[in-house]
Amino acid sequence: MTAVEGIDIDGFRHEIPLTDLSWRPSVYAILLRQNTVLLVPQKDRGFDLPGGGVELGESLAEAAVREVREETGLRVDPGPVVAVRESFFVWAPDDPAARAAYQCLMIYVTATVIGGSLSTAGFDERERKDADLARWIPLDDLTTLKVASSADFRPVVMAVAVERR
Repeated sequence: MTAVEGIDIDGFRHEIPLTDLSWRPSVYAILLRQNTVLLVPQKDRGFDLPGGGVELGESLAEAAVREVREETGLRVDPGPVVAVRESFFVWAPDDPAARAAYQCLMIYVTATVIGGSLSTAGFDERERKDADLARWIPLDDLTTLKVASSADFRPVVMAVAVERR
């Protein structure tokens, strides 16, 4: 095997040479409140859970706390791992200067809000351009929600919600 098929942020498929792939473990937090889930709007592309890449030397719990704080302004107490998904993802496939390809391992954890308030103050440069203020979305709206992720997180969120009822 010399290549894999991956998708870009808009859902288009691309062939990715194995030599172009970088390994990217990431953690995403499932925050539930009164039949809603906290999601981060990705401009015109849909919604994603708060989360992102695990930095070298960082535990999953530390990464979840950091990512949620950066992307939402909230402080959280991370819970257990509830699911793991994998994907191959291409960032900026049509821009040779910005193109990047990843073999993603997406780890989903539950989390509980312990403080803070919704804010975009922790956004990095890319997030300021591509994301908006996180918001609580009714669980009933998940089935029609556009997902801005290389893996569909909705079944994981619904499984956690059902378990908590």
